[in-house]
Amino acid sequence: MKAKNLSKILLSALLVCNIVIKADVKPKGAKAYSIKQLAIADKLYSLHEYTQALQAYTNVANKPENADPLSLLLAQANLANMYYSGIGTPVDYKLALIYNTLVSDNTLSPLQAQSEANSRLANMYRLGLGTQPNYKMVIKYSTAVINNPKASNILVFSNRLTLANLYHFAQAGLKKPNYALALKYYKDITKEINAEPISKIAAQINLGVMNANGEGVKKSATIAQDYYQQALNKLREILNDAKQNDPVVISGANYYLGIMYAYGYGVPNNGSVALENFKKVTSTTPVLYTQAQTIIKDNLNIK
Repeated sequence: MKAKNLSKILLSALLVCNIVIKADVKPKGAKAYSIKQLAIADKLYSLHEYTQALQAYTNVANKPENADPLSLLLAQANLANMYYSGIGTPVDYKLALIYNTLVSDNTLSPLQAQSEANSRLANMYRLGLGTQPNYKMVIKYSTAVINNPKASNILVFSNRLTLANLYHFAQAGLKKPNYALALKYYKDITKEINAEPISKIAAQINLGVMNANGEGVKKSATIAQDYYQQALNKLREILNDAKQNDPVVISGANYYLGIMYAYGYGVPNNGSVALENFKKVTSTTPVLYTQAQTIIKDNLNIK
């Protein structure tokens, strides 16, 4: 028997032995239990035993009384991501909302974990995932990510994009578009040399749309085409790069190339090519994956 398989079996057995806390466990025992369960969960997760990891994290998160505070928080942070992304469980945005809110509100949360939770919450409130859309909450959480010194580059730029989309398309209950703010956020993204590539591509496409439609700017097909071409060049560079192995970047690139062919942004409208790209979008980009699946299900209404 291979060592890795034996390790999985032993961990699984250990997990089964620790699923239930006895009612008479003393506070000290409860704290030790939560630390131990978190270690088991982390190991199971590293071995891709996601269903069992989910159970172990849940054991910690559902026993808050006398638990180790940091273990409790880290378990909640992992559950926040797993329910949001569908790791070891079907996507459940209602539970994702609960756990992400707990992490966001916890003053003990490491800034990086807090930024990840806030980013997910911004998307959920923008798109009405597990809750009612609420533009005020989108602004709150996205702004918190942008101002978080420990937020990753991808989160900072994706939340600038979230705010740009909010103002451009009047999402989450916003009564009308604010084209001036949308233009500001889109342009801020495109001007950054080190901008996260997928956010930059999305901003270029939407600046193309705004110029094509005369939204907050003088209508210009020439400027629109220039933005579309910039996005298209970058998309092709990413997808043709044999060394590009970041699944998030590849998934995002396929989504936005699908969008360009679906709606004829800078390229001839081609529904078949669009659907082919949408089918390559993966759950590594949960929101884009959900949108791509909806498009595929509805056959996009493209020709």
